[in-house]
Amino acid sequence: MFEITKKTNYLLAEFKTDLTFNEIFNAIILIIKHPDYKNTNDIFVFGNLSSHLAFEDLEEISQMVKKLYPAKATRNKTALVVTSSFGKALAEMWKVMASKLPYEIEIFSELESAVKWVTHK
Repeated sequence: MFEITKKTNYLLAEFKTDLTFNEIFNAIILIIKHPDYKNTNDIFVFGNLSSHLAFEDLEEISQMVKKLYPAKATRNKTALVVTSSFGKALAEMWKVMASKLPYEIEIFSELESAVKWVTHK
């Protein structure tokens, strides 16, 4: 389960249950379809959740984002907040796979640092 919230200067996607391919897939689709997405940076908070993702899932998610990414988007940052070692390893793999996306991705262990980064011009 996840929740997407519009904050003053960013979109926040918070996962409340263990991560599955479908959960992440659905969250990305919803956040990309959000009316503010095209011009608003985002933060995905995974916290200390366990994951049921495979390496191949990360590649498929990367391809989906490339396909759905809006033309003429001005957003330029996505922050990933993870606290578990396994989550950090998955986030690092995702960052490498997503390096060809038209925005920066950074990984954080706390939300406050992620907010500072995505809201800094």
